[in-house]
Amino acid sequence: MSEPWVVTGHAEVKQLFAEPRLEPLPARDPAEHRQMRRLLTGAFSARRMAALKPGVDALAHRLLEELIPPVDFHAAFSDPFPELVIRRLLGAPPGEDLTEVARFKRGHPADDVLSDLVHEVPPEEAARHAKILLYAGHVTTTTAIDKGLVPLDTHPDQRAALWADPALAPGTVEEILRLPPKSPLIGGRPRRATADFETGGRTLRTGDLVLLSAVRANLDETVFANPTTFDIRRDARGHLAFGHGPHHCLGAPLARLELRAVFTALPRVLPGFRLAVPPSELERRFDVSHTEFAQLPVTW
Repeated sequence: MSEPWVVTGHAEVKQLFAEPRLEPLPARDPAEHRQMRRLLTGAFSARRMAALKPGVDALAHRLLEELIPPVDFHAAFSDPFPELVIRRLLGAPPGEDLTEVARFKRGHPADDVLSDLVHEVPPEEAARHAKILLYAGHVTTTTAIDKGLVPLDTHPDQRAALWADPALAPGTVEEILRLPPKSPLIGGRPRRATADFETGGRTLRTGDLVLLSAVRANLDETVFANPTTFDIRRDARGHLAFGHGPHHCLGAPLARLELRAVFTALPRVLPGFRLAVPPSELERRFDVSHTEFAQLPVTW
């Protein structure tokens, strides 16, 4: 097999995310993939996010208020919070089996995602889609919460700005999403060419492996001035953390809702919040798709 192409420029990565002659890996059945996106698109509608927001904001406040320092923030908040939110979206109480809940929803529908799914497909298939949503949305949001706390701790000026004005939370969230994790893995989102075509002055051949590096694209200085600087006031909305095109992350609206709730509540509920150990002592776990903290000791 030939060496993979690695694409790092923001414009090129964005273009190739939407390129129909590149298929995501691992390969998925196109019809099944289209069906899954069709079924789940409504889960993240503007109407549903607006209805969910008050409960998510209240949940973030409550969980933060219940913390007793010192505490492992990863275990006590970052990990459980997204799962609780997604279960609320699904209409599945904490701890309950998703297949059993889906079967119940078949005869007792409510205004939730599992009820919508069982209206379209059998309960077992609805539960399978719900489990995918629960895993994907849980891990990535947990990682983003943890990742955002470190630069806020190491950049006192940025922390002070957010603590003084929680209205800066939406911009803070976009900047957190833009900045890469501290990871030894360069990687990229794998695609395979399904036809010969030219891009960026290069010819890709059928079967070529292409790695689209959103991490590096988000550090493209032609798009983001001083790209390695953590700046919560910058307009970071052009980042590619959620991809682009037909395979963009369906759950992006939910992730933004959750992260904004956290970084709006944190300065208000725990104004003295800080890391309990130097960032260099934080233990990280590395995966092909994300980096997470094994623990995140904090105090206030």
